[in-house]
Amino acid sequence: MSTTPAGLAALAGPDTRAEGEKAFGVITCRFEGETRTLRTLKAGPVRAWKERVGQVLTSTLAEFDVRDGSKAETFGDLAGLGILASDTVLDLILAYDVAGSLGGREWLEEHADDHELYVVLKAILAVHFPFVKDLVSALQVVTSLMANASSAPASSSSGPSPDGASDPTTSRNDSTKPS
Repeated sequence: MSTTPAGLAALAGPDTRAEGEKAFGVITCRFEGETRTLRTLKAGPVRAWKERVGQVLTSTLAEFDVRDGSKAETFGDLAGLGILASDTVLDLILAYDVAGSLGGREWLEEHADDHELYVVLKAILAVHFPFVKDLVSALQVVTSLMANASSAPASSSSGPSPDGASDPTTSRNDSTKPS
């Protein structure tokens, strides 16, 4: 998981639930061929869960900065990252499932694999972070505009003046010209 807004946007992706699921505020989850229905949290109650997601992304998983390889140098380190990610995904799902409709930790550990849990987390994120992709796109546009503005050539006074005179020190409309 990435700790950047772009990373969160890529992780969440679009909300791919069927219209009926959206209308009834549910996420359909499948584990070992069994289907369970997870009710979506509403804006007020989900606030604390979103704060937890932010804490997890900025602290727990940020410990493994694998961009330069300094903290994940061996297969053991990568296995540790995989275990941490799996446990973190499960913890976030359990924190979200306040009604216990997915069966709780024991049931999920017994019946759900990492991929199935990851699909559920991505579905939850798609429901509650639908605007992140738009924000990332907007930030990229603003950044691009700012970069273009700062790289634009500065205006020069060596060209014609605004009234068309070639000498910037004299002007056709200059009232100081001798008659």
